Amino acid sequence: MKYKYPGFLSYLLVILLLYTGCAKQNIFTEPPDHPVIDSISPSAGFTGTQIRLWGSGFSTFSSRDTVRINGVSLRVDSPSTSTVMLATLIDSTGTGIVTVTVNGQSGQGPVFTYLSRGTGIDAPVITSADFGWNDGRGYAVSVKTLPASDNGIRVLVGGVNAPIAFVVRPGDPRYDPNKGNQILLQTDSIVLNHADGIYANFMVTFNGVPSNTYPYQLNPVITDMFSSHGSFKFAAGDTLTIRGKFFGDRTQLPSSITMVFNGVPLNQPTILSWSNTTITAAMPAYPTVPVNSGIPIGVKVGSKSPLQGSSVIYLAVVTGPPATGGVFTKIDYSGTSTFSESRKYLAAASAGSRIIFAGGTNTGYSRAVDIYNAVTGVWSTAQLSEARFNLAAAAAGSKIVFAGGFSGAGYSSAVDIYDTLTNAWTTAQLSVARSSLAAAAAGNKIYFAGGETNRGTTGSSKVIDIYDVTSNTWSTGQLSEERAQLAGAATGNKLIFAGGHNAGTGADSRTADILDITTNTWTTALLPGGARYQLGGAGAGNKIVFGGGISNLSGTALKNVDIYDVTTNTWSTDQLSVGRWAPAAVAAGNKIVFAGGFDGGPAFKISTFDIYDVVSKTWVAGQLSEGKGGMAGAAAGNKMLFGGGETNTAVGVSNTVEIFTLSN
Repeated sequence: MKYKYPGFLSYLLVILLLYTGCAKQNIFTEPPDHPVIDSISPSAGFTGTQIRLWGSGFSTFSSRDTVRINGVSLRVDSPSTSTVMLATLIDSTGTGIVTVTVNGQSGQGPVFTYLSRGTGIDAPVITSADFGWNDGRGYAVSVKTLPASDNGIRVLVGGVNAPIAFVVRPGDPRYDPNKGNQILLQTDSIVLNHADGIYANFMVTFNGVPSNTYPYQLNPVITDMFSSHGSFKFAAGDTLTIRGKFFGDRTQLPSSITMVFNGVPLNQPTILSWSNTTITAAMPAYPTVPVNSGIPIGVKVGSKSPLQGSSVIYLAVVTGPPATGGVFTKIDYSGTSTFSESRKYLAAASAGSRIIFAGGTNTGYSRAVDIYNAVTGVWSTAQLSEARFNLAAAAAGSKIVFAGGFSGAGYSSAVDIYDTLTNAWTTAQLSVARSSLAAAAAGNKIYFAGGETNRGTTGSSKVIDIYDVTSNTWSTGQLSEERAQLAGAATGNKLIFAGGHNAGTGADSRTADILDITTNTWTTALLPGGARYQLGGAGAGNKIVFGGGISNLSGTALKNVDIYDVTTNTWSTDQLSVGRWAPAAVAAGNKIVFAGGFDGGPAFKISTFDIYDVVSKTWVAGQLSEGKGGMAGAAAGNKMLFGGGETNTAVGVSNTVEIFTLSN
């Protein structure tokens, strides 16, 4: 058959218009607006049986989910996702269709077959669990269908038998009709030691017949808190590490750190990492909290907080100068100030609101101590017990400690300790006299590692002198290898000494000695950026960063940067804007600054700085007032200072202090 071409086109056009005007085709399948049950397992059972439902449209909040068989409600245990749900029969339901209701919308699934075991006694059914039946201690498990005799009853937690104190039934003075039959446990230890994540999985058996498994969420437990200022202390910009258990992983339940002062909630810290046993957070400033005030800190996981007595951990707050709220995220170069005298190869550290620069050399060895108050901006002076340079410094708690160095009498074992609370100086001695050592602090301890003991011959030391600021006692340890001119840094629960040079063998080191202060164990790693010495190191947030240095193999200043993630225990690399050895490295908030240093070229002393943001993993560079190497730096409150150093000018040695201001 033949059609006239124009008429045929008109006919097709009319048909197309009618089709598109009267009908719509669903190209994409839309999800249903009600819950759907695809399958259940097991599909048969009796009272006490726990079933798993697969489908879609479930709420992840158990209070919004209702599961019924023949109108009889099941207990919803853990809707972990919108597609999987656990529910337990807590009463006789009979055989019937399983129905799920979410926010008023219902969906039906397969038939569940209710079985009779022929004994007339159902399996035990745990309906709830609780804590605190005996003066705030002890776990209680509420059980339905409990046999009359205690013989043959067992309570298991994670498959481990938990000793029973009492079985409470009607007639017992401890019986609560709202809770029904209860089994009271003798101790908490089995429950706490055999938990799975944040849950204690209770099961009751009677003559071997098991109940349902009841996942009871445990209260978070805090065992320790620490920052660079010591245990149970922090200042604005510090990384606070909270140790304990039952914190979860922030994916199952909403979790937060809770802080209050005089009954008023404080701004929550910025969470850097969160695991079931360790939380790290960047601390904001609290201008309304007086210095050294105690504030309660808790961890909230879902609706659970630590119980009274362990929930409130009072921290001595070292607030320093107030920031304008929040964590320091911005850093600006703010100009210069001056020391009481010019010097290079000095050391600096900070505690509370004090930044202290000490020692060094110019025409001779220096005893000078310059103290900067970051709150008032005022300088004061003091003197070390012994003039020396190439010494090391670090701080923990209220103590700032300067140790070792090279003096007119040779290698020094002198230690000068300043207490910011009493403004008093005391002295001590290292176990081995040495210079060009490294220092770092974690928790309530300061570690002085390595150093040069004899120029050009036997060379370097592997000794670590450890000062406990709380007990005011000293102990010793050892690095994995001898070396001097290494770098030390710490954040969270990790402390690292990296790189260095062995004056005896002439070899540069690629080794990183890593201390986990929670377990007090050392491990080693290799710097991915290669062997070098005279590098800088600092820690902020969840990162410890080592930058710059020099290698005997190349003889040139290096750009190499090694970054250690304390959360994942992994290394990565990056580069500074220019090669620099002997840079001053300082951390505050989420910023680490590498300033000045030597480049070995015509300029020799470097006038630039590099700022690394540990959160955004980005770098920016800037310009100092002049080129300088052999500076020292430290930060307190919202100020970061770099002072002294060798210059390119005719003066030769600087008394200039470069000031950075941190803000939001």
